[in-house]
Amino acid sequence: LATTPLTEGVTPTGSTLDNKDYTVTLNQYGDFLEFTDVIMDTHEDFPPLLREMTDILGEQAAHTIETLRFNVLKAGTNVFYANGTSRADVNTPVTLAMQRRITRSLKRQNAKPITSMVASTVKYNTQPIESAFIALCHPDVENDIRDLPGFISVKQYGSNVEAMEGEIGSVEDVRYIRSTVFEGWADAGAAADPDT
Repeated sequence: LATTPLTEGVTPTGSTLDNKDYTVTLNQYGDFLEFTDVIMDTHEDFPPLLREMTDILGEQAAHTIETLRFNVLKAGTNVFYANGTSRADVNTPVTLAMQRRITRSLKRQNAKPITSMVASTVKYNTQPIESAFIALCHPDVENDIRDLPGFISVKQYGSNVEAMEGEIGSVEDVRYIRSTVFEGWADAGAAADPDT
């Protein structure tokens, strides 16, 4: 913090940038689909087939990246559980009080919301959305999230906001995105109760 008052005509002592090196191992991931020269020479729909194969590999690449990133996130040690002390113990739906404990913890650490505030529009039944953190969830817990007090569905965002792919809605300052990529968190609760 620059807490020393400036003096007229006196150049203050400046600050210097700090830097820190992080060492990581870079990994490459890839895949391919095989086809033979016979298919290439004789298949009447080969160009469309090639495009379809490219689309399949592109989708696989996106899912691979998301899964790898998610696995890093879920390995973190800053964890909140609805009940119990491990993922295997959780069998209680998320509550608004739990969400508030999590967002309070983020704010105390000066975490910045990922999205900006969105105003409502003149269209019927649209609601403003606060600047928000992003929460990732499995489809098995979607009903629990929709049951939270104050849930705003994506369809109520208004036309001036573009929902993210898989986004189901928001509660206070959290926007929820649903995907089956997040299997690791849902497995324990889903075994006992698919809505937990």
